[in-house]
Amino acid sequence: MKNKALILWDIDGTLLDTNGAGIQPFQNAVKKWTSTSPNFDRKKFAGKSDYEIAHLLIGKNNLQLYRRLLIWFILRTYARNLKRKLRTEKVKVLGDVQNSLSTLKKSGFYSLGILTGNCKEGMKLKLRNAELEDRKSTRLNSSHT
Repeated sequence: MKNKALILWDIDGTLLDTNGAGIQPFQNAVKKWTSTSPNFDRKKFAGKSDYEIAHLLIGKNNLQLYRRLLIWFILRTYARNLKRKLRTEKVKVLGDVQNSLSTLKKSGFYSLGILTGNCKEGMKLKLRNAELEDRKSTRLNSSHT
């Protein structure tokens, strides 16, 4: 079999428009674990991974091991909050993404993949909500699990 070219896609702003669906779940997760109400400036966090956002929101006054554990708890809580939020909100698939992905898959020349800064569970939730999750033919990978 001939080698296929791998095409990697980002999620937010490339395949999907979540209309900020992750903001409130993220704020609530940080608040739960730090007892603070973070100021979530979308412009400040644009292009950053979920891990980087959590790192910035919890501040610099914690021990390294504690920070890692705290970020893990925040991201797990964020994913649970996002799951609840997405039960009532639909993620918008941008442009002609559905048709483009389908055409590329059917061609047999390409393997499609997701490479994103979303935490793994957040990535899966967004793709599932948009009906773009296809585990058999798409490689899923996030920068942090």
